[in-house]
Amino acid sequence: MNVYRDDPARYVHELMPPLLWPHDPLGYEVIGSQEIIQRIPRNDIVAYQKLHYSPQNLVVSVAGQI
Repeated sequence: MNVYRDDPARYVHELMPPLLWPHDPLGYEVIGSQEIIQRIPRNDIVAYQKLHYSPQNLVVSVAGQI
């Protein structure tokens, strides 16, 4: 989250949706607010990662002269 805020060219794209749609989900940050992210327990993040980021869910894509 902070990586994008350190780059003004990227951060400006986060500032626009709340201005255009202040009371609509389209105006929400995709990743969520910093306060919400800080409240998620580490164990919940690890459990989500183990459930969704596994070899069974992996897709490998190759392009070019292989």
